[in-house]
Amino acid sequence: MAEVTQADRDAAARRMPLNTIAEFERVAEVKRGEQDNDPLVQEFARHRTEAVKPLVEALENVVAPLALLQREAEARGNRLSGVAYSIANDLGFVQKIARDALEAFRSELS
Repeated sequence: MAEVTQADRDAAARRMPLNTIAEFERVAEVKRGEQDNDPLVQEFARHRTEAVKPLVEALENVVAPLALLQREAEARGNRLSGVAYSIANDLGFVQKIARDALEAFRSELS
């Protein structure tokens, strides 16, 4: 089950029909957080989570650039050298991580 935010509940509630009293009550329950297992609420939560996942990963890499270098080296079967610490602390390197993530995110929006 995806973690649900109030924004997920509100978005799901806007998509629900309001033709009967029962449907109106269900929408109210969704907005109050009493129906977080509802399939539509869960779908909005999953969509939000997937949409921000690349940005969260990029922020994690900005916070811990040495860990990013370590993962990349291991993926290629290599080990880090002493230069890795200097690279990880280089402002340009960290800014590139952020720029690349923003560019990828913006291209998905268009």
